[in-house]
Amino acid sequence: MKNLLGAAIIAVLTTLSIIGCESNTTTAVSQVAIADWNRDSIELVIDGIIDDQVEAWNDGDVEGFMSGYWRSDELRFVAGKTVLHGHDSMTAMYKRSYPGKEKMGELRFDIRDKKWMGDSLINVLGRWNVTNDDTTRSGNFAIMFMPVSEGWRIVEDHTW
Repeated sequence: MKNLLGAAIIAVLTTLSIIGCESNTTTAVSQVAIADWNRDSIELVIDGIIDDQVEAWNDGDVEGFMSGYWRSDELRFVAGKTVLHGHDSMTAMYKRSYPGKEKMGELRFDIRDKKWMGDSLINVLGRWNVTNDDTTRSGNFAIMFMPVSEGWRIVEDHTW
């Protein structure tokens, strides 16, 4: 019984030490998850992140919308002539451009394609529509998902 308890404690401590050891973009836990998950289950996670972003946007919650993005200075956002680097810069841009729920309008995404680029990078191509009062704006996006310390997140966003 003592040996079993000791082995359990060592297993828990080992797991906690693995969780605490982060690399620049992924953790050991994320790497295990990549190996254990199949592509269909990962795509379901990504669909959930995108759905959560739409819900947060439509609730006027910029922070909730941004939770789908990598919390890193290496996050990249490109729209027209604008190139932003970092989660904080992107969040600030959205808060300046959309200072409240009324300005944000109603968002809809139409996912057109998902393309795996290796084992841990997914390119998602789609269209966005924002309806505000009687005005509808729309465009396209290509977002790249990758597993990072927070899980699968958008690491690059090109919107036009």
